[in-house]
Amino acid sequence: MMTIPLTFQKTIIGMHKEKGEKWLQELPDFLLNWQKQQEATLLSPFELSYNYVAPVLLSNGRSAVFKISYPSKEFLREVQTYQAFQQGKFVRMLDCSLQDSWVLMEYLSPGTPLKESGLSDLENVSIAAGILPTLWSAPDFSNFPTVREWSKGLERLRSRFSGNTGPLPAHCVEKAEKLYDELFASEREVHLLHGDLHHGNILFDGDQGWTAIDAKGVIGEKEYDCIQFMINELQDQQDRLSVLRDRISRFCDVLQLDRERMIAWGFCHSVLSAAWCIEDGQNSWEWGIGCAGLFDELMQE
Repeated sequence: MMTIPLTFQKTIIGMHKEKGEKWLQELPDFLLNWQKQQEATLLSPFELSYNYVAPVLLSNGRSAVFKISYPSKEFLREVQTYQAFQQGKFVRMLDCSLQDSWVLMEYLSPGTPLKESGLSDLENVSIAAGILPTLWSAPDFSNFPTVREWSKGLERLRSRFSGNTGPLPAHCVEKAEKLYDELFASEREVHLLHGDLHHGNILFDGDQGWTAIDAKGVIGEKEYDCIQFMINELQDQQDRLSVLRDRISRFCDVLQLDRERMIAWGFCHSVLSAAWCIEDGQNSWEWGIGCAGLFDELMQE
């Protein structure tokens, strides 16, 4: 019997309750059967968050990465995003099953994440800025969710708390709602975005160089796709505001993006991420509100 890490179990049960617990109970047998069917050997999983991800040795001696998700429409969109990004600096997909919610991807070697690169903070930003345009050129993205649809997480927050904002500061939610309205009213050209590009989702491969993984897939302005990277690896920075300001400037300079819109989107997304934490049963919403505060300071400059 394969052992599923306890922290991963807690995350899945926290998000999906009884259905998540049932899925976890069935997962070890599924993984054993998958190995038999594929004539492959699953190795110990990587550090897990919301998906079970592990290296796998295939019957031809080739290494790959296996990823299985709790069944959801988000998984279908994720696979569609992988397919759309295959011409960009994105990990290659080898096989998948929409029915069983798994995907098999090439193994990036050595697979060093950008957060362990030893490069300076702005050098890391430049690497991310070099990857994003290769993804934004995807030609067909009509079947993907939009940033506007994502923003409805704030509506669900109010519904959950009878019109109020629960533990989130009301003034932050109200400002995000107002800014969202303004940004959508003036929205410009949109693209299929990665949706979750950060220091842990960029890995180094000896053949392909720095390569993106784990895309979410969302339709929005280019500025929106920089936000997740900008607020990642920020908590341990001594001067968070200065680091965030410099990251914004580097993204805008390299990619010719709009600084004001990037900051406004950043505020909105930070509040939204806090609302998602509450929705998913997580207790880490304070960081999202903290990031919103940093973006708010930048808006006042």
